Amino acid sequence: MPSLATIRAIAILVILAAVAIGASVVTHKVDNARYLTLELKVADAADKAKAQAVAKQKELDEVAQAAAVKEAESRQKIITQTVTTIKKVNHYVQDRSRCITVGLVRVLVAAARGSDPDLLPSTAGQSDDACAALGWRDLASWIVGNFGVARQNEGQLNGLQDALRARSAVKP
Repeated sequence: MPSLATIRAIAILVILAAVAIGASVVTHKVDNARYLTLELKVADAADKAKAQAVAKQKELDEVAQAAAVKEAESRQKIITQTVTTIKKVNHYVQDRSRCITVGLVRVLVAAARGSDPDLLPSTAGQSDDACAALGWRDLASWIVGNFGVARQNEGQLNGLQDALRARSAVKP
């Protein structure tokens, strides 16, 4: 039979082991609670980030929608003005003239300005069939210049479209 000292030593070892096991269980529970708290904080941060991203995207969508509506309205106005001016070509421009007529110049100026030829002031003492003080070379230069400006605008718009496509490809 073991001696009393041996039994005490074993009892002390058992008590120490029980305390160590109890301490490690408590430590594990505290660590687990901290871990769960961190997981909740990460989930909350992710939810907030998603909400901010959705709000930002909604704002970008509203801006893009407003710009699209404005551009469509502007385009429709230009189309209407152009169609109206084209309908008035027969009134102001005669095919039988060998010169550039005042009426042709009036129609072209109105088209370039986006206005109605009827609203432009008439040249004093000249009918729309009269020859304008403008030669064919001047007219060609003027038209080519306008085409050049239109192509510059096209390039600028294409660049803006490319930038918008690139921007929309990036996740916010």
